[in-house]
Amino acid sequence: MVSVEFEGDYPRMRQNKSSEQSKKAFLRDASVPVFWFGTSNISDRDWCLGFPRASEEQCLLDSLLLAQWEDRALKGLLRYDVNSCETKVVVGGKSFIVLLNESWNANSFQKHQAKVNRTDCVKFNHAKPDFEDLLFCVADGDKDSPEIVSSATIPLDGMFIVINANPVEYGHIFIVPCNLYQPPNATDKKSLEFVLRFSSEVKNSTFYAFYDRPSSSSHLYFQACYFPNPFPVEFTPIIPFFGEEGGIQIYELADYPTKALVFIGKEHQSLARKVSEICSHLERENTQFSLLVSDFGLKVFLFPQVNIETLPRAETDLRWRSWLGWPGSGTRPSPPCGLGVWGHLVFTDQADLDKATEGEIWKHLAAVSITDSCFEELKLICCNTAAG
Repeated sequence: MVSVEFEGDYPRMRQNKSSEQSKKAFLRDASVPVFWFGTSNISDRDWCLGFPRASEEQCLLDSLLLAQWEDRALKGLLRYDVNSCETKVVVGGKSFIVLLNESWNANSFQKHQAKVNRTDCVKFNHAKPDFEDLLFCVADGDKDSPEIVSSATIPLDGMFIVINANPVEYGHIFIVPCNLYQPPNATDKKSLEFVLRFSSEVKNSTFYAFYDRPSSSSHLYFQACYFPNPFPVEFTPIIPFFGEEGGIQIYELADYPTKALVFIGKEHQSLARKVSEICSHLERENTQFSLLVSDFGLKVFLFPQVNIETLPRAETDLRWRSWLGWPGSGTRPSPPCGLGVWGHLVFTDQADLDKATEGEIWKHLAAVSITDSCFEELKLICCNTAAG
């Protein structure tokens, strides 16, 4: 299995020659499907305008991802059939989406699936190498058009696409950066650009990528899956506060319980660079935040949040702390994809699902939002960064 272990502050890279040689030899001996990005620029926003929500013509990467994911589902790697989960829209103006998944476990990836640490990037189980969880890899190619190689050596500088055995929606995967020569960071410019390009290359408007950063550490991976309906946050009005002619546009959400920024670009490289710089600032401030990538990788929602552990119990009861990814007591689990922040909530109990109302959801989303003054400061930083 590709299994993963998350460690705290990473130590300096150890130059252990035998360890490095062993690691490279192991990766060199492994063969997996590889999707090579083409060198031609496909990120022009013009082709996205008017693109239907579900295209009749499936693209190469979309076909590969779904074929590999469905193959693992047929082999029994998933803990349950996500298609059987009850989904409903909460009555109200925002149309929050709630899903019942009694088998869902937010910590499954941390405990069982991939073993990623900050010194070795990706560690496979050397005693029993099992690549079933690893669907394929993506990396930069040297040809104009993208291509798939059905069996190739694992690229040493790309992305691992790993199945999530506890899916929230259809096609749920982890996108894990791999670089043998430096600690991985899912929100550095290169990794973020990979995610944006991946979203673009899928060419399916129901495909979303997302990321969560707790206040005390960084997650080393993005997640992604197919959502049949747009998120409530996508219908929320936006107010512009920064714009470059022909470049990055930055907006803030209006009339939404959680304060958020929206970055819209026309190509992936500059969009990734600007968003990555803002993420780096939030990481230095130990600020919790979530990212949502939509519109074929050309729109990024950024949700800065307060540390829910500091909130009074009255504001976030046990049930909602669990929903937001934080326990009532004991060891802190990893956040459950942050899906609740943009209006898609996963419940594990039927009674809780039945009691969910728009007012209650609004209250708890507002509780994790940062203050007005902090948000205005962040907007100023965004303007300075985007203009730089």
